[in-house]
Amino acid sequence: MTQMLATRSTERPLPAGPREHLSSPVTRSVLTIQHRMLTAARDFLRGQGFTELLPPIVGPVTDPGARGAKQVDVDYYGHRYKLMTSAILYKQASLTAFNKIFCIAPNVRLEPLETATTGRHLAYPERTPMSNLYVELLELLGQTDPSLAPEPPVVYAAACRWAREGDAWHFRAWTHTLVVGQPLPLLPLWLAENLAVPLELEATYEETCRILRIP
Repeated sequence: MTQMLATRSTERPLPAGPREHLSSPVTRSVLTIQHRMLTAARDFLRGQGFTELLPPIVGPVTDPGARGAKQVDVDYYGHRYKLMTSAILYKQASLTAFNKIFCIAPNVRLEPLETATTGRHLAYPERTPMSNLYVELLELLGQTDPSLAPEPPVVYAAACRWAREGDAWHFRAWTHTLVVGQPLPLLPLWLAENLAVPLELEATYEETCRILRIP
């Protein structure tokens, strides 16, 4: 879930100052909607057995896959830390303690100037990342995956598709448990009913590290 908390200047002029902005009916309406959305999301996820965690705002690493956006470095007591562009790395690490988690994470990205008016790029998004969606999907369908233990592994990769055979539809899945120090798997990425391309996670990871100069 991502929210845009400001209106584009091409559509509505900005308030004259902080007081006018905070007292604006538009601002109050936006914040009221945000409050109700967050309350509903929290209530639903907690009711489904998810545990909410507080995400970090700064840390030694952040998500490397921020496309053309730049990361913000800060001096944190003599150490080079980064403002979070995504909480995904910390979310994955937290799965060692809980199987079902979510967090409402503020992120900061220095998007290129030319993306300021696209309506699709956010410099300060609020995200609600969740984990274990594959297991949740199976529960919704009333199915189980025999390749997974009753308690799913901490980290795994999965690809899914619906396939039609005659008059019946079948749900198919490919899952791989991820192990630290082992190569990432290759998964099928279905683009059409009879067209799939190989999604080489290991090669993608290595290329991302090379481009971002991550050792």
